[in-house]
Amino acid sequence: MQSRRVSLARYRMRFILTGLLVGSMVSMLSCQRPDSGSIDIIGSTTVTPLMEHLVAAYSKTHEQRFLIQSLGSTTGINAVRDGQTPIGMSSRHLTQEEIDAGVVAYHIATEALAVAVNIRNPISNLTQEQIIAVFSGKTMNWRDVGGVDRPIVVVSRETGSGARSTFEALMHLIHNRESLVDHAPLLIVGDGTGQVRANVASRFESIGYMSLSVIDNINVKSLSIDGIDPSPENIKNGSYVLQEPLFLLLRQGENGPAREFVDWVLSAEGQSEVARFGSITVSQ
Repeated sequence: MQSRRVSLARYRMRFILTGLLVGSMVSMLSCQRPDSGSIDIIGSTTVTPLMEHLVAAYSKTHEQRFLIQSLGSTTGINAVRDGQTPIGMSSRHLTQEEIDAGVVAYHIATEALAVAVNIRNPISNLTQEQIIAVFSGKTMNWRDVGGVDRPIVVVSRETGSGARSTFEALMHLIHNRESLVDHAPLLIVGDGTGQVRANVASRFESIGYMSLSVIDNINVKSLSIDGIDPSPENIKNGSYVLQEPLFLLLRQGENGPAREFVDWVLSAEGQSEVARFGSITVSQ
């Protein structure tokens, strides 16, 4: 057992995929802000696809431009708190400290958080216990969960990600405030939903978690959990356990165009667009 553990440690992978391109984009957009008349929306990469849909729908009837920056939930929360953006996006609940700092969260939709594997992987279902064992590094080979004899590569999100916070909380992957996912011997940390999806799509051995809305069933597929698929019906009735709330954020007392947009998203018209996109509305 000791020699196997040493061997696995020798081949331990930890790829931190940096956001240099994203950083350049932020600088560029910040320079454009004074002249553009656009409203910045900063935050969760999970919320971004839905937000792009909502902004496109809103712009059909409102002369307002937006610049969406996918930088993660915590970055979006901090940007609203510090007055760097009027609107933030988050896929996690606010902490009490963030609420006390004047950030207000508006629940706009609910999304399934899918456990995803490469489309060529024959596995179609895992139990919650198996998911915990896989992501904590206790189960390290696909054969141990009914798959082929290949090592498991865990693909997780960066620290500060709302999706990561939700996944680890719901799957009981936090112990003494430490992430058990960090114990996985073969671990890739993706900076954003797109990088997680790209790694799962390109690597047969990979398993990750991401918003159901980005699963294409061409390169990546979602797994059922304890035999329950992440279908709209199972999300609505609560039988599918991995669900994440999607929020828009404003500073307390925020008015003007930013507040008007958030009010529209929460209106019947805005919520119909949420449903059209495929997410669960706040009233469902």
